[in-house]
Amino acid sequence: MDELHGGPGAHGQPEIPVSAGTPVAVHILFVMALVLILAQGLLTVLLAGFGRIWPAANSVKIPL
Repeated sequence: MDELHGGPGAHGQPEIPVSAGTPVAVHILFVMALVLILAQGLLTVLLAGFGRIWPAANSVKIPL
């Protein structure tokens, strides 16, 4: 009877499905991945000077 009175699905148009949204597990994985990316970047910046000798003239004095 709804189709006769202009309810949902009237005039041959199907109802639009409602999304349930993204699962909580996807949100958790996204946050964990973001934290790992930032941690990797931070470690890269902090350890960039480790093992470097400057100026280059001092590098020949390294005991092998």
